[in-house]
Amino acid sequence: MKNKLFLLISIFALITLLGTAATCNMCGVNLSNETTTTAATETNDTIGQASDTEETAKETIAQEITQTSDTTKTSSTNSTSTAPTIELKIIDGPFYSQSDKLCYYTIEAIVTGSPTPEVEFSRDDSNGKKGAYKVDIGLKIGEAYTLTAKAKNSSGEKSVTLDLKPDFIDRNLHPNIFGTVGPAGYVEKDVLKIGDSIYNSDWRGRFAFDLSDLKDKQITFAVLILENYDDIGTPCNFKGDIVIFYNDFLPDLTADDYYSVGYENAGTFPCNTDTLQVFSDLLLDKVYERANSNTELQFGIGYTNAVSNMDNKFDGREYFSATLRVAYIE
Repeated sequence: MKNKLFLLISIFALITLLGTAATCNMCGVNLSNETTTTAATETNDTIGQASDTEETAKETIAQEITQTSDTTKTSSTNSTSTAPTIELKIIDGPFYSQSDKLCYYTIEAIVTGSPTPEVEFSRDDSNGKKGAYKVDIGLKIGEAYTLTAKAKNSSGEKSVTLDLKPDFIDRNLHPNIFGTVGPAGYVEKDVLKIGDSIYNSDWRGRFAFDLSDLKDKQITFAVLILENYDDIGTPCNFKGDIVIFYNDFLPDLTADDYYSVGYENAGTFPCNTDTLQVFSDLLLDKVYERANSNTELQFGIGYTNAVSNMDNKFDGREYFSATLRVAYIE
């Protein structure tokens, strides 16, 4: 009986022990799973945090790159974009044009700036033929004009002005040769006589101007003036008009020049005209031509009629001076 009871107790204890062991085994399994799950969760959380950190780092790096790029662009823009400067410079002129009686300037705009500035002028008489930075301005002698130019780019604009006024030098030139010639070897210097002489033949005047110091000058104006005279006798009764003509009689005034013939008429005047003035494009051209060829500009003067009233008296005029007034630009 005792043995049976002992056996039963042993079996019950064994069953209890095995149940406890199984329960412990299950606890071990559950603990292992929980640990694994927790560890995995923690690992995933760590990975997630690392991923978040990586994304944050990427965003930070991207922001830094963007900021650096913007800074670089700003720095680049600041270093290459500059406001314009402008200066006006006369590079030619004033050059006098005899065809339209204007003095022409060529003006250039000297500019700096980035981007390259555009230039706007207040006037351009070349109509753009000189290019974007040059203009022509044509002005009359004594006419004033203020040229305005504006340079502009994306960084700003700048304006500048230039005052233009073609001034000229006005000079009175006097003949280096001035005298009278007649037939039979008659020569008289320092006075110019025209008309019927005391010998009942014409006296004719000859005079010349040395223009060598006008070489390379821009001649803008020329007028020949004969005044300061005496009328003697009655020339208007039979001698006709007074005529001035271009004549070549040099190298010096001699009796042979009585027969020198004018090659072109300079002007014809009624015999009672007080002051004789020759003002023409031809005179201007001749002054310029002779000044640049180092040849004197020579004239003859007389009456259109060579007749005499045969009274052995002087009927005509005596001139005591002649003036060639010229204006030019240096």
